[in-house]
Amino acid sequence: MTDQSQKQLLLQYRVEAGCLGPTGQDFVEDFCFFAYSALASFEDDVARWEIIPRYDKGLAEFEYRLHGTKSLSRAQAVRYLQACNKNLDEMECAFGDKLSELIDEFGRQFSRVFVELRYILFE
Repeated sequence: MTDQSQKQLLLQYRVEAGCLGPTGQDFVEDFCFFAYSALASFEDDVARWEIIPRYDKGLAEFEYRLHGTKSLSRAQAVRYLQACNKNLDEMECAFGDKLSELIDEFGRQFSRVFVELRYILFE
């Protein structure tokens, strides 16, 4: 772990397979991998995002960690970010907007691949 990543707040989001459509469980892990590189634009010296599948509904949708392993409450994450002149509500709102874009983009790419595969298999 680098010194930089130890100082960053990890904002972990668990994505529900259902938000990817009725067969989302079949490719939620692929979506998370797809989203990983796109979320790099949301990273800075203070925070970084991680998106993982939400298999256990008992786990929170958002989780906040510092130094890679120390879990923080939302209130603690708010205070940490305020000390760095950041606003968690604004960050989560921007993330939600980006997540919607990524879901749409992934759906378009997945649909295109499906059409191409169907053409190859059945033509």
